[in-house]
Amino acid sequence: MEGRRGMIKSLLVVLVVVGLLAAEPTAASFKECYVGCFVLCVITPGNNPVKCGAKCLKDCILPHSSSLDGYSTEEKRLHFCELGCATTSCVNISTKDNPREEEVSRCVDSCANTCRKN
Repeated sequence: MEGRRGMIKSLLVVLVVVGLLAAEPTAASFKECYVGCFVLCVITPGNNPVKCGAKCLKDCILPHSSSLDGYSTEEKRLHFCELGCATTSCVNISTKDNPREEEVSRCVDSCANTCRKN
């Protein structure tokens, strides 16, 4: 039974990865980015949900550093404000067995709204 369970988890991971690779080359939505990142991170030995949540929030909120040059100071401020808020408020939502990407996405959206107001 335990071996079958492990095989099912492995199959799900493969399906997520294939789905991400087969996706259109446009920018993925936050939820797609987060769930793919989180699942791959949390199955890596030595990682835990909080560490993976923080890593994936950063990877999915901030544009790649090489592309930050094209952003205005205000846009950069908003990205970093959103990351700070999300790291404080959203990092504990995911569990090892469930990324809870819908809840994390709502939390990040709330942070984005807060940052735009300030």
